[in-house]
Amino acid sequence: MTSKPSDADGYRSAVFAEPWPDTLNDETFHIITACDPPSQRRTPLENDLADQRLHGRLQGLGLHAVRITGCSPDFAHREPGWASACTRDQALALAAEFEQAAVFCVAGAQLLLVWADGTEEFLGAAAARFSATN
Repeated sequence: MTSKPSDADGYRSAVFAEPWPDTLNDETFHIITACDPPSQRRTPLENDLADQRLHGRLQGLGLHAVRITGCSPDFAHREPGWASACTRDQALALAAEFEQAAVFCVAGAQLLLVWADGTEEFLGAAAARFSATN
């Protein structure tokens, strides 16, 4: 995918339902989902199966993965995903494989949105996007 989806602002405003992943502290890590590719609406079962395949792919690459759920700011929309200390190239390859428009990157406590074409947008302090209450 080379263009940004029509709901690009939804990506930019995403928050995460879990607390900061301590097991990935002081590392650069990427957050990837396999749910609802742009312009597709999958059933919950299809999303669950895609999520399981993504987790299996991360494990197959020898990467530790931590559950992270991306959400709209009001927590009404949720997409389970995985945080992993994979490389940018690995994250974008997985995004392409699972037909995703973007991945998130946490680097130096900053949050970046990395589009499938490799362009990135700075989103601010990463810790401000993680929650322990939802």
